[in-house]
Amino acid sequence: IILSDISMNQVKRQLNEHMSSDEKTKKLRNLKFDKNGTEITCIEHLSNEIFYEIFDYLDGCDIFDTFSNLNIRFKCLILYSSLPIKIHRSISSNQITEYHYQKLIIPYRHRIISFHINDKSYMSFSFSLHMIDESFSRLESLVLYKIQYDILIYFLPNLITLPRLFSLKIGLNDGLRNFSKLYGLVFRC
Repeated sequence: IILSDISMNQVKRQLNEHMSSDEKTKKLRNLKFDKNGTEITCIEHLSNEIFYEIFDYLDGCDIFDTFSNLNIRFKCLILYSSLPIKIHRSISSNQITEYHYQKLIIPYRHRIISFHINDKSYMSFSFSLHMIDESFSRLESLVLYKIQYDILIYFLPNLITLPRLFSLKIGLNDGLRNFSKLYGLVFRC
């Protein structure tokens, strides 16, 4: 048995020696390595830090939909980490669904750092701006597009409970009104 192992190794060496330099170069070109020199053979071998960088450019609902059921590693990476979540559903074709509301926004609201919504996003189901309260403890940026003045006036006092909110953008849906009450509520917060 030992003799056959030795002869097999010799045959492999001979085959490798006869491989042309072009073939060797091609083989090396197809190999990918990370910063530690480890060969990367598929996307799952990339480090968590790389995925955090990628996720930084994506909407939280898209990340959740695409990666959370891919495998156990991605599920843990998304659901059980402190990864900040950005919800940017400001285009009516990208509505926040009841599913996202129940499975992502409510359970992980303490991780949401940016929330961009429009009238169609939250009017399509039970989500209400009144749900944004102190439990959104990491919320830094809130953008409200096409919101009705009456809803906004009722909602603005809740913003005082958001300890990290530093950016607020508002686009009203209805015509011009008296903004003095609106400004008073915003700057009091």
